[in-house]
Amino acid sequence: MELLFLCVKAIGWGLIKTYSLDLNRIYGTIRSIDNIEGTLRKNKGSDPICHWTRGFLAGYLSAATGREVEVREVKCMGKGDEFCEFEIEAK
Repeated sequence: MELLFLCVKAIGWGLIKTYSLDLNRIYGTIRSIDNIEGTLRKNKGSDPICHWTRGFLAGYLSAATGREVEVREVKCMGKGDEFCEFEIEAK
């Protein structure tokens, strides 16, 4: 997981600040500050908009675990939240 978070930071797509992720159950949350998608539309919408990030996390975690993973964005800087938060769960 640390490699994933370093990659996100290195390409300038945000900074994973906190996470609680159980890879055995494939369940948890990831919080990101300065997510580029949310930052670009900060406080201008009513719905979460970080679709690229959500898809990237789902694809990466699915490949890393060998199981299909669903990612939902429940908080988003693009709609005025302090950070972007994603819930992760195996399908």
